Amino acid sequence: MIFVGFGFLMVFLKCHSWTSVGFNFLIASVSILWVILCTGFWHQIMSADETKPIKWHKIPLDIKYLILGDFGAGAVLITFGAILGKCSLFQLWVLALIEVIFYCLNEAILMSIFKTVDIGGSMVIHTFGAFFGIAASFFFQPR
Repeated sequence: MIFVGFGFLMVFLKCHSWTSVGFNFLIASVSILWVILCTGFWHQIMSADETKPIKWHKIPLDIKYLILGDFGAGAVLITFGAILGKCSLFQLWVLALIEVIFYCLNEAILMSIFKTVDIGGSMVIHTFGAFFGIAASFFFQPR
């Protein structure tokens, strides 16, 4: 879904068709790796409280973290769809790296503190990606 679904969803654009597919593949692959690292970091931070210090451990590379990486890349690609054609590849890259940090923080707060259950990803993935895309599109408006 992340690579083929989002990638070929952008093909209909007249000016950016195959370039957007390449950008999608690149941003998605980097986002998955960065989400795995940031999710592990924020979950370790959120697991600590006043009575026990942060217990640092290796981030496992298992199916749970791979699925979380796909979900985070989905949020980044939802934002990518909102600002496609307004920014360059470098701007997309930087925006994806910044978005993943806040996405993972948001996900860790919702799952660890509020104990929310988000089966379809509507709160964590879709809402965060959409609102971040709206904010980013206002940022990339011409002056």
